[in-house]
Amino acid sequence: YVGNERRATLCREALETGPPGGYRYVIWLHSSPFPTRSAGDKAGFSEPRIYAQGNFGGNDYWFFEFDSRDQRRIARVTRTPVQDPNQPQTSDPIPARLEADAYLVQVAAAVDVALIVLTAVIIDHCEHQDKLPPAQAAAAAGSIAGSNGAR
Repeated sequence: YVGNERRATLCREALETGPPGGYRYVIWLHSSPFPTRSAGDKAGFSEPRIYAQGNFGGNDYWFFEFDSRDQRRIARVTRTPVQDPNQPQTSDPIPARLEADAYLVQVAAAVDVALIVLTAVIIDHCEHQDKLPPAQAAAAAGSIAGSNGAR
């Protein structure tokens, strides 16, 4: 039973200014009627509410209110890659497996914490999917696509 369902869509968007190849993730919140899983369906879109920008590869980025005049930061995510002691040592700066406590999420008081954490997990998946072995990447993609409330 879901008492109050919320859904969000993340869109990766190229930056108009800044370094070449720079991008951000824009988070759209949906109201009823909710969109289907097809990419072209925009049912329930009102406007983008927040976006994430920063060093995604280095796991250090901020969430901002979309179109805010003062560009107020509402949350920050940092992740310290810690090599799993059971995995062989590699020179890869982003190990395939991380310790469970490697994330730090700081959220302003009036912000939906679940939305920020779920979005951070999806961003992490999008950024590091190519580093996973093919079977693990397919399993991770299936679990995110099947999760209720995020695409």
